[in-house]
Amino acid sequence: MKSIASNNFYVQEIEEEDAAAFMKCFKDYPLSPGNIPITYQERLTKFSESLLVNDGGTLPLTEDIMDGVHRVWALYKPDNTLVSTVTYRFEKVGEALLLNCATHPSHRNQGYIYAWHAFMNKSIYPHYNITNIRTIIEASPAHAGAAAAIATSGTAGANINAGDKTSSDWMRDASGNTVAEKEVTTTRSIGTSIANASATWSGVTFTIS
Repeated sequence: MKSIASNNFYVQEIEEEDAAAFMKCFKDYPLSPGNIPITYQERLTKFSESLLVNDGGTLPLTEDIMDGVHRVWALYKPDNTLVSTVTYRFEKVGEALLLNCATHPSHRNQGYIYAWHAFMNKSIYPHYNITNIRTIIEASPAHAGAAAAIATSGTAGANINAGDKTSSDWMRDASGNTVAEKEVTTTRSIGTSIANASATWSGVTFTIS
């Protein structure tokens, strides 16, 4: 799958040539809750696993699948520079679970969250018949970008307090404690409204190849 925007940005599955940029995105991940960043070996393993999951399963789902189908996509500039990556899990028909979003350090705080809203809600979700989206976040995000993104979603109508969660063993804070989390639920129409609030992305159109 490759989604191409009329401004020549595009989103597609990550490729082997993306190794260096992909791993740089996760060099200090997770940015929040602020625990020790994952090691080089862990990032290398994550990249290898991401390549493999992109070859598994078929979308759109036609029935619920407990094991799920995973996709790891990247956002690229017109000059083929990798800007950001996302990982999704699909286990229920019509629903997507956002597992993570990591942006390259050179491209942070430049509004690319609106690019993701535009690509996903106006191109990729419709292509795969997705109407409902879930994700899990910290109850009190320490990272300003994450807090701002969730606040924007809440203002647009997303349920940013859809249930209490606790982080997994891998996601602990700097003191070694698990972290309180919240489930967030939203819809394609809400995401589209966020994309359309951006002067840069509101008028952009997309094609799928």
